[in-house]
Amino acid sequence: MAYIPGISDIKTLIPVLSEQLKYDFNIYSLSFLQRRMEYMFKAYNIHVFDVFVNNLKKGMYSDSFLSDFMVKDTELFRDPSFWRMFNKNLINQLPDDKLTFWFPELVSNEELFSLLVCLQYAQKLDNVTIYCNVCKAKTDVSMYSKHVSSELNELNRVNFKHVFSDLKYDDVFEDFNDHIELKNNISVDIKIIEGNFLNNMPSEKVSMVIFRNRMLYYNYKSKPDIEKIICNNISKNGFFVIGNKEVITEYNNNLADCVYSVESVYKVL
Repeated sequence: MAYIPGISDIKTLIPVLSEQLKYDFNIYSLSFLQRRMEYMFKAYNIHVFDVFVNNLKKGMYSDSFLSDFMVKDTELFRDPSFWRMFNKNLINQLPDDKLTFWFPELVSNEELFSLLVCLQYAQKLDNVTIYCNVCKAKTDVSMYSKHVSSELNELNRVNFKHVFSDLKYDDVFEDFNDHIELKNNISVDIKIIEGNFLNNMPSEKVSMVIFRNRMLYYNYKSKPDIEKIICNNISKNGFFVIGNKEVITEYNNNLADCVYSVESVYKVL
């Protein structure tokens, strides 16, 4: 049975993880870190806490541990109501001359693919740039494989049907045994940014940030700073999408107005 870390273990791990993996773990809530590290200890079959810490200090986990730690998206068009609203309302409020998007923490391709299909559907693929932060570019192979897992393919089909009434899933995606690929090659400028988004940002202000239901992983002290950094990288009247489980903290109400409360979509002032 794998070791189950307690809060005191997590407090011990935070500075070690931050130093060895060159990624700031201080921004996360202790409760999230405890749940996630319990998952990681099971995945890596870790039985002795002190041995793990020593091995971590020796660099034994540096290549894959951070990538596995990050929470992946699991389905295409998650929360279909958001993507319906994107197609109906948001896409028409974005600038026509150039569209720029930023995924500050892209761990798997589901959100990216969902966006690409919506842009193709709206015939808005010309002059599009999408910035994607990944924790380790060399280990995030999925960013370059142009596919997503087929594990939840039935749910993907249901979500797709809720978003598009006049498209067929099999006309857009090809289902292989272990993964799904886009049938049509959607050519846009995707720029991979390696490293934590707090220190590594797009080279320009963007039209929209898609960061759905990820703010809940961070502690209350860090959230205002994270919100401010992201909003400062969005063009005036651009959008910050944080997902239906989140709201911007009261400290940053002056940065953006909530324009679609059900989906927690904010327009930057």
